[in-house]
Amino acid sequence: MSLISNNKGPTTEHTTKQEILNKYRVLYKLTSPAMQKDNKTNIKHVFRFLLEAYQDMHRPSGELYLHHPVEVACIVAEDFGLGPHATNCALLHDVLVETSTTPETIQKELGTEIAEVVLKVTELTKASGNALDKRIVSFRRVLSDTSLSSTMAILIKIADCLYHMRMLDSLPADKQSAMADEAKRIYAPLAHILGLQAVRLELEDLWLRYTDKESYDKIARQVQATKSTRQGFLEDFIAPIQRSLEEAGLSFTIKGRTKTVASIWHKIHKRDIPFDEMHDLYAIRIVFDKRDFDEHTDCWLIHDIVTTLYEPDPDRLRNWLVAPRDSGYEALHITVTSLEGLWVEVQIRSTRMDHNAEHGQAAHWRYKAKNLAEELAAIETAWIEEARKLLQHQWKNSAKAVDLNIDSLYVSF
Repeated sequence: MSLISNNKGPTTEHTTKQEILNKYRVLYKLTSPAMQKDNKTNIKHVFRFLLEAYQDMHRPSGELYLHHPVEVACIVAEDFGLGPHATNCALLHDVLVETSTTPETIQKELGTEIAEVVLKVTELTKASGNALDKRIVSFRRVLSDTSLSSTMAILIKIADCLYHMRMLDSLPADKQSAMADEAKRIYAPLAHILGLQAVRLELEDLWLRYTDKESYDKIARQVQATKSTRQGFLEDFIAPIQRSLEEAGLSFTIKGRTKTVASIWHKIHKRDIPFDEMHDLYAIRIVFDKRDFDEHTDCWLIHDIVTTLYEPDPDRLRNWLVAPRDSGYEALHITVTSLEGLWVEVQIRSTRMDHNAEHGQAAHWRYKAKNLAEELAAIETAWIEEARKLLQHQWKNSAKAVDLNIDSLYVSF
């Protein structure tokens, strides 16, 4: 069946196929054929293989099965910024589970490298119905192999989980709870370990939304009520700090964040802190490059600059410079009041301190994450670093622009 319907009015099926074609165009552009020397495994060839495997298969909801793998591939390509090989594997990640395709067919048609990744993703998918301890065994087995195929399999499963969590509304309550629990206990810690913080935070927020909607809605309303009435609150808060740091001759980066609903919920329950006493709802992190003199001197210089601009709370000063935390974490934290009267936590650390906090023994997941993260704490740092390097290699930023000619992209269902 052609992607272009001959009917006078667009049908639901036609609309779905058109959406898939639009997604394919995005993937085609992100994984430019110019970057794939082997024509056998370029995305056009892989996508035709996928169409042949799925044919016109529909889920009970009426949705094409194709929609799921294409969406997961888009997360891998767009959100994770991975390259053509990972995107192709993501397109095929469920083909062994959902169709009659065999590993031998994939190997013959698309090569050993793609077949290896798809097999490992399939192993993890089949373990999803097991108890948590059995699932952890499956993950440990895949993670014990430091090959590129294992790394990609884990990343694809994280993308797969994120897609399913975004679609939970379409599932019955019992399945929502089971999937949300798996996301919270397995995939959120994995995302945290790999530095996919936006993914972790989204998974945790979705987990709370579907397991304790009353608490989620209550906190969301409270957060909304405390927000500044104008847009760009944190940007406006940061602007004078940035100017002053530049005038002081410092080389630095500043990042801001608003605490997520799930993070607030955890803090309220773990520390028994009322929402009204939450001092880190908003936070910024200042990371500076070391100059010729001591890092601590610059930390205190930045402290003085910030507290000159904004009124500090002296009781909220956290000095982990001379005496780092047991985890090895080093930084200077202060809490100040914005011009709107909102509390903002300011974290100050050097590039070295920041690297240790994110990647070294002080990494947050090593001492704070639970469940699977506890099991994964013994994973060789080399595996984690290789996975992070893969994520940091942004193919989408370096890919050459490709003119999207409908004739060259045309595929038939």
